[in-house]
This record gives sequence, C-alpha cells and structure tokens, in this order.
Amino acid sequence: VGLSNQSWTISEFALEILATKKVYDESSELGGDSVARLEVRARLSSLQSQLEAELNRAFDNASWHYHTNPEKKLTRRALSILASDLADNCYPDSPKIHSELLNRIKPSSNAIAGQNALLKNMVTNEGKKRLGINGFPPEGGLFESLLDATSLYDREKLIFTSPLKNPTNKYNLFPLWNAATNLLQENAHRSVTVAEIFTVWRTPPYGVRDGLMPILAVAYILSERKHLTFYRDGIFQSRLNDVDIEILAKNATSIQVRYMNLSDISKKLLSGMAATVRELDKDNTLENLEPIDVARGLISIFDKIHPWAQRTMRLSKDTIRIRNLFKKANDPNKFLFDDIPALLNGTQDLTSPATVKQAVDLVHNGLNELVNAYNVELDRLQTIMLSELQVPNTSPQALADLRDRALNIKGVSGDNRLEQFIIRLMEFNGIENMGGLASLATNNKPTKLWIDNDLDKAKVEITYLAQNFKQTETVARVKGRTDKRHSFAIIIGANINSEPLQHNFDILESEKKNIDSLVYEIEKTISGNYGKDVILAALAEVSAKAIKQNQNTPLTNDKAAINV
Repeated sequence: VGLSNQSWTISEFALEILATKKVYDESSELGGDSVARLEVRARLSSLQSQLEAELNRAFDNASWHYHTNPEKKLTRRALSILASDLADNCYPDSPKIHSELLNRIKPSSNAIAGQNALLKNMVTNEGKKRLGINGFPPEGGLFESLLDATSLYDREKLIFTSPLKNPTNKYNLFPLWNAATNLLQENAHRSVTVAEIFTVWRTPPYGVRDGLMPILAVAYILSERKHLTFYRDGIFQSRLNDVDIEILAKNATSIQVRYMNLSDISKKLLSGMAATVRELDKDNTLENLEPIDVARGLISIFDKIHPWAQRTMRLSKDTIRIRNLFKKANDPNKFLFDDIPALLNGTQDLTSPATVKQAVDLVHNGLNELVNAYNVELDRLQTIMLSELQVPNTSPQALADLRDRALNIKGVSGDNRLEQFIIRLMEFNGIENMGGLASLATNNKPTKLWIDNDLDKAKVEITYLAQNFKQTETVARVKGRTDKRHSFAIIIGANINSEPLQHNFDILESEKKNIDSLVYEIEKTISGNYGKDVILAALAEVSAKAIKQNQNTPLTNDKAAINV
C-alpha cells in the first residue's frame, strides 16, 4: 500500500474529469455549438494531463508499506521490481507468453483480426507447415510467439502437442493444461463450457489475460482431442471448424467439452464395435480406437443405409430399437457407454465381459440387418421376376438369354409400360439392375421414397409385367421376329369316370436343343416297332403322368387319349 499527501488532488481532478465528460456526453446545449464542444474537449484533455501529472507525483512521494516491513520511499525502478515480485508470488503458474499483441485484457482491433485469422488456420490447416501461413502477417507473428516458440505446434510432425508430455517446458504451459484437465476430469459426468476453463485460467495462480484465452483454448482442445468430445450449444460436433472457433472467440459459454476416461472393459467395448465397423465398412480400417472415431464409423455405416431401410417396419424388434438409437445419437461417449448398454433390458453394467459381448452382438446384428435389408428385398423381387420369366438361375448364360429374349420382342407390344420393362431387361445383369425395375413397377417412384406398401405393389406389378412379356414372346412373329417362345396345350381324356387332364405351357427357344435330343431318343426307340395307336397311347400315358406329378396327384394306370 502506498500513502501520499497528494492524494486529495487526485480525487478532485478525477471528479472534475467525470463531471466534464458527463457535460460533454449529455448536454443538449452543446449539440449545435461546435466552438463550445471544442472548448469542453480541450478542458477535458487538460484535466486528464493534470491528473496524470498528479498521479506521477503521488507515486514519487508515496511511502510504501509491504507486509511487516517498515514504510519506505521507493524509486520507480524499485517499485516495478516490487510489483513484479508480488505478481510472481500471486501467479507462480502463469505461462510465459511473449506477445504484446494479445497478452492483455483488451487487445486492439488489429490484434483481434490477427487472432481470428490464426484460429481459423488452426482448425483448417493442421498438418501444414506454419499452418499454411505465408510471410509475416499479424497471424504469422502470433503463430511464431504463441504456437511455434512454445512447441504447442510440432514443427516436424505438424500436429498440436500437449505440454502435459513436457512438464519442463520453459514457457510454463504445463500448469495451465493440467488445471483444465483436472477441471474436466472432476466434471466427467457432464460437459464443461470453455468459459469455465477461462475462469480457472484467469484466476490465481495462473492469471492468463483475456486476449490469449481463445488461442490457448483451441490449442488445448486440439492437443487433447483424443480424450475429449466437443459440443456447440449442447450438440455434439465431430470436429472443430471455423464456425466453432468464431463462436468460441465471441461467446465461450456456447462451446463445451467433455472428458472421457476409459476403463479396460470400455476399451473392450470399443474394440468390439471397431470390429463391426471394419466388417460392415471395408473402406474404414479404423486404426484409432478412440470413442469419437468408433462412433463416427458406426454412424457412417448407418448414414449409408438405404432410406427405405431407415423407415421400414419389416425388421426384427431389436433392429428397430437399434435404428431408433442411431437416429437420436449426438454424443459418442453417451451413445457407446450409456445408450447402447441401456438397450440390454435396462442393464448398463459394462464391468461384465458378457454384457460387453451382448452389447456388441446387438449392434452388429442390428446394423447388419439394416445394411442388407434393401438388397434382401430386391433379391426377393428378382426371384419372383426370374421365376415368372422362366429364367432358371442368375448365371451369365441365363441372363444373356434373357437379354436376347428382350431384344427380340422390343417394339412388338405397343404398350409403353411393357416396352420400358423390356428395355430394362435388355440391360439386365442381376441384382444391381433391380432397383430400376422396382421403381418402374411403382410408377417410377424412386426407391429412396418407398414405403412398405410400395414394395408390395412392386411385387404384384413385376409379376404382371413378366406375364405380359411371355405373352408378347408368343406373337413375336407378327413383326417378323424369331419366336423365342412356343405355346402348347395338352388335353388328355383318361378313364370315362375321371376328369380330363389339361396343361398349358410355354417352351423357350433356348430349350429347343433339349427337346430335339429327347425327340431323337424317342423316335429311335419306337421306330418300326409299334403301331400308330400304341405310340400315341404311350405318349398320352407319359404325358398324363407328367401332368399329375406337376399337380401332385396320385398316378394311375388308366388308358388315355391325347389331343395336342
């Protein structure tokens, strides 16, 4: 404490300055009198100069009292040394930052512009030399003094590094990082606003100036990100971006972080979930088993699921529960360690390996069903269509024959809808083309907009189009095309007491070789050995047996007559 007998003049000048400023700011009489305003401004400037002079004289003449030391006079130099010693005692853990631009309570507008530019480079250009800054604009100087000299940005690895790994750093950043980490660990059950971290850093024993806060906070988040999750206004964000740092610089309360402390069991859960990600997303090797990376991998798989699968109710009960959970996921820590275990009949105890396995299996099976749900339905549609078109399988030869059949009857029907179906079959290569055919069957409604009723409609319509396709094949000759299909009808009148047997069927051109071979064998057997009636009766008998086998009816030895 310094006492000066000049202090009464300081109070008088201070009061007069306040009164003069009030007159200048609030007096309406000065509004139209520029000369009067000029005189008042001159008076205000004179008073401020006199006040400054009185303050200097007071410091020079003051008697200083420090703890139990006797009062004594101090020179300006001795007073500065004393003030520095007091500051060292009060703020022993203050970082040693040499930046006159930002190391102050209220930086200038130019300094703020440089700060904002550096913050943007920090979140967008990590991995680049000098964060992509060329030359020495204001942000370049700030980078050198705040990030490069302090080793917060590694020159070789080009990543942000934590002082927690280097407690002896001469810039004394370890206590600052340690205080922030302790605050987050003590509040691991909730998210902590960056403003709360600022409050800790601002008070003794740290005493960080407000101008440094945003850059140090972003450097802390980036260097400790593997332990942190990040939120904007309570909503999880996968990474910091330029919007986030702009908000942080203006309103640190809107940005929150949360610390994640993983047990061995939790790490096993992460490992199991990571295996699910690698299996269902071959492009994601997921080398980092951090909660944010694992959760991002799971969400990425869910986001790629066909939109119909994200709406349909034709899924198992557990899969629907998993789907609903993914739709609401916004926090990787809560999603992995709270929400998923909560699905296990209310069990959230992750201390049991059995519970961990159950949780992993639940997510794996649910995601696997969701990923494959759309293709499973397309496969069913394909099976129905190929069965109706009498395509035996999906071998390259069978599909090539189908494409040839479609090409043969293109333009024959005169039905626009059927012609669209035929054109699509001309390019049909399997399941990858079923989406377009299914969309056609629902009046060209995109499959991503489907509901379950559209799927039912597609099954019926594809069956109808396939039947029309076969009918068109039987009349291809009307336009001079080769008949790829031949229609037959057999009526067999057996015993007088039984109903006649009737069977209508089509034969594809591709089956002609098999027919010719069988005809040859039959003719070779009967040639010259039997009369006409016996031959026809035998053929009728064989035909009747074939029809009855198709109808699953008991076979009889009734004599039969054939009418083809």
